[in-house]
Amino acid sequence: MNWLNYYSVRLRLTREEVLFVLTKILSPMDFCERLCRFIKKNKKMKNYIKTTIYILIFILFKQQACARIPFITFDPTPIAYQHVAAEIYTIFDQTRTAGMLHSPGVSGKWGALPNLGLQFSTSLITHIPIPSRPGRTTHTGLRDISVGAKYRFFDEGGFQAAFFPIVDLPTGNANLSLGNGKVWARLPFWFQKKWGAWKVDIGGGYAINSAPGKLNYFFGGGKVRYEFTEELTLGIELVYQNKDTLMAQELTLINAGGYYFLTKDLKIFFSAGHSIIGEKRLLSCFGVGWEW
Repeated sequence: MNWLNYYSVRLRLTREEVLFVLTKILSPMDFCERLCRFIKKNKKMKNYIKTTIYILIFILFKQQACARIPFITFDPTPIAYQHVAAEIYTIFDQTRTAGMLHSPGVSGKWGALPNLGLQFSTSLITHIPIPSRPGRTTHTGLRDISVGAKYRFFDEGGFQAAFFPIVDLPTGNANLSLGNGKVWARLPFWFQKKWGAWKVDIGGGYAINSAPGKLNYFFGGGKVRYEFTEELTLGIELVYQNKDTLMAQELTLINAGGYYFLTKDLKIFFSAGHSIIGEKRLLSCFGVGWEW
């Protein structure tokens, strides 16, 4: 605890006052770590949470099969066999006509088979018209539910390849701009090459959307990540997308972010990005993830 003595002298505070300030600052993260430790020790609780996530994924996947966090470009690596992961996050997505706040957002992953991971994600979404004026009101509700299956069909010599179809189910209210209004799908392939602490992901695909005012479109991206330590990984990506609605434009966006592991199983993730060509777009994301 020498560091505590150091800061108490530098800040002219008692040890108890320094601990009080740190507790106030770090209390949300401390709560997450305490919760993880409690669940790990409590076998019944751990099994209950696993079973709950299995049931959720099974129900969603039966209707047909993601979180795009913190990066838009996916990697081809599925969650490990028989592992389960959960994430809670906040995303803000702003265009020239509206802001979309996804908070809280939740996602779950399950390693159903070797090289096959199932995923789902949804969030409470708030649609904020820009600019705000009479007749254009803010709406909040559940957004569409995304379900997907990531199948890795090649993994050799530091190179991986996967097919990752994602289907969005129309659970959000399209009339209030909280959903698409119809089932739609994205059909991408993702590839990765690893050199030491470097990882490069690249890929893309085609989206099929028959909802009123929507268009089918191509999309793709590339991402570079570097593992600075076992805890910290940072990356940057470049993303391209054709126009996806009758009123939209093509989009090229740059996004940067990363992960920081607080423990072996608990991580925080973050990113921020902005369009550089075409449709005006601003993105930011922050969340907490846990895998066991």
